[in-house]
Amino acid sequence: MRPTAAALRCLPRRHPQAAPQPSTVTAVDIQVQPRDPGLTEFMMPIASNTYDTPHVVWVLVSATPYHLARAEAAQNAGLKVTMVELCGRDVFGTLATRMAEDERRIVLFPGQTFPEVPRREMPRRIRAALDKLAPEVVAINGWSEGGAIASLRWALKHKVPTVMFSESTAYDEPRVWWKEAIKRRIVRLCSAYQVGGTLHEAYVRELLGEDGRASPI
Repeated sequence: MRPTAAALRCLPRRHPQAAPQPSTVTAVDIQVQPRDPGLTEFMMPIASNTYDTPHVVWVLVSATPYHLARAEAAQNAGLKVTMVELCGRDVFGTLATRMAEDERRIVLFPGQTFPEVPRREMPRRIRAALDKLAPEVVAINGWSEGGAIASLRWALKHKVPTVMFSESTAYDEPRVWWKEAIKRRIVRLCSAYQVGGTLHEAYVRELLGEDGRASPI
């Protein structure tokens, strides 16, 4: 589901923010429910804890080995990473991972694939998860699907920096000016960007204009 002009009007404009001050944040120790197709409710048992490392919440469709490797690398670099996955089953079964492999993963719609996720309910569950987790940084995949807009709106409302991951290039498909204008506004609301390579970096820089801050993964 791609963002529409009406949806984008709900996005607040980004204003310069002061540098965040060091603080101790209340964390949540996620006790993950298994990916049981029978589970239909949004379940997220938590236990309060404290930590001094930055807490990054990564909102994505579903975690594959590709995503888990990057989350592990971020943790090894000193970040605390929680992955909020929209669905409990990947459309490509070969990419599915076991929940037991990583205890800091939350599934908002267990037993469902992304096409089955109810679009009206998805933003509410994303907001509820972010409210509970209270991250210091929100990471999103791209600018259209996978809960990116709902996560970005939450981050802007709470003045939390957003990192956008992108592997799109200017040559993926014919570009239409009005779609690029919408995309440009979304991209410029983010705080930083991680891209897959030089072509992806060039496209993000093009969307950013003078304000280019993309860095290859």
